[in-house]
Amino acid sequence: MGQAVQLIEINLKKIKDVKDQCKVYDADIRSFQAELHFKAMELEITQLDYPMTVCAAETCKRYVNIGKSRERNTIYEQVCHDHCNLSGVPVETTNNEQLRGCAAMYDGNCQHCSHDYRVHMHLTYTTNLVEREFLSDEARNKINKRSNLKSQKESFIAELEDNITELEEEKKFIFECASYFGVFLKENAMIAYNDSFSEYLDMLIREEEAKEKVIRDNKKIAQMKKDKQTYETKKDVIMDSITSGSKDKNDVIPIEKIYEMRQKLCSLKHNGRTLKEALGKSIRKLPFSLKRPRKTYFCGLFTHIFPSRFCLTPKT
Repeated sequence: MGQAVQLIEINLKKIKDVKDQCKVYDADIRSFQAELHFKAMELEITQLDYPMTVCAAETCKRYVNIGKSRERNTIYEQVCHDHCNLSGVPVETTNNEQLRGCAAMYDGNCQHCSHDYRVHMHLTYTTNLVEREFLSDEARNKINKRSNLKSQKESFIAELEDNITELEEEKKFIFECASYFGVFLKENAMIAYNDSFSEYLDMLIREEEAKEKVIRDNKKIAQMKKDKQTYETKKDVIMDSITSGSKDKNDVIPIEKIYEMRQKLCSLKHNGRTLKEALGKSIRKLPFSLKRPRKTYFCGLFTHIFPSRFCLTPKT
């Protein structure tokens, strides 16, 4: 989900830039129509057969530019354990105490790259940002049918504004889900709680801050810090409802709500496909009936929400 938020921010910035350029565009209509073919970003996800431990230290990774954009893919070149069987390790987040137990580590340091275990992380899939045409053929045809440049610009800007609204709503919902999932895990998991969403945001902030000044995006850093605060605030509101005693925690976060949120995440217009692939190749059926006691079906459902991030032993 953290990557989906990052992707939304990248595309929102691109769309808003195109919208600003469109407002001052005054060339001929044919040139304007060529501007409708602009690139946005999407995530390509490749599932791994097994979790692997990689080093996220600056000296063990490299960045690859994407097309003509300023965006870059991060390549984790140092694979320290390509078939790690540790369970309960959040993916794509550093500072995981569990990784001290990875077979690649000895006395807290990696035997392959010599870096501390805290700068390592688990991957269960690899991701690449790739450029794609943002507007569909249908949207472009709708704009091109307008008779003059002024009306085409108005239609184009309206289309962009609709997409901005949709992306912002998706981002808002992802943060809501992350907040509920985080509290749900903290309240119910049988393993040490690790807030992977918060850790992932911290890692993105550190990575951006570590970039050379010429390519560092201070606005992006400020936005990510604001996003993290939004997430923490949402989580605190949910926790307050539980700790105040005014409501039972099962009423605040019913198991059915978590499953419904997962389903909605995977059907979002812009980021649903990416989230579905990240959560699992397909949405599998629940192995337990929702009519059974919560104690019975809890773990089966939770592994469907985070199928690759957590391994929990079902309660009996």
